[in-house]
Amino acid sequence: MATELDAYLSRIRPYVRGCPDATMRDTLRVVLRDICQRVNIWWYEERMYLATGIADYDIGVPAGSELATVQRLVAPDGTALVNDDQLPVFNSPGSPRFFRHHLGNRLTVAPVPSKGALYTLELTLKPAIDATTIDDAVYAATAEFAPWGVLAELQRIPGTDWSDPQQANENHIRFNQVLNRKRVSALVGHSSSQHTIQGRRFV
Repeated sequence: MATELDAYLSRIRPYVRGCPDATMRDTLRVVLRDICQRVNIWWYEERMYLATGIADYDIGVPAGSELATVQRLVAPDGTALVNDDQLPVFNSPGSPRFFRHHLGNRLTVAPVPSKGALYTLELTLKPAIDATTIDDAVYAATAEFAPWGVLAELQRIPGTDWSDPQQANENHIRFNQVLNRKRVSALVGHSSSQHTIQGRRFV
């Protein structure tokens, strides 16, 4: 389930009177993307089918989101593949033991699969730059402190009716205090949604 981004605005509007809603939403998206990139707060699980003879795959994510990080790729027997930026070279196909997440949504496994199997891919996500909603669990985890991050940014804008550098600094401190606690704490939420990813060959 998803929550409209406008659900945050009631905690922002009273402190930046005169600021257009569109500006608040744009700033909110930037703040939420930053939170999700810095904290493993939006978990999502995919089923990825590794096909015989195919090493490269595209990672799919739900509409309105973007990939933040690839946390784990787990084999059917529960073994987690090793995340390695320098994939070892194998002379023959076999059971994949390593993976690499490239820039964007591309993932490579090694060795090349000798037979097809369904793996589990654990990801963290962030809102798309044009998102209008956010996962309910992410909203619940960020509703308290994300508005402080938004206010810190908006109140820094000079020459506006809502400009307030002192209050912006206070909101920045409050925002980062909670964000740092989130970074230290364990997982906040985990989506159990599942999809199948089809492998494709790269030329």
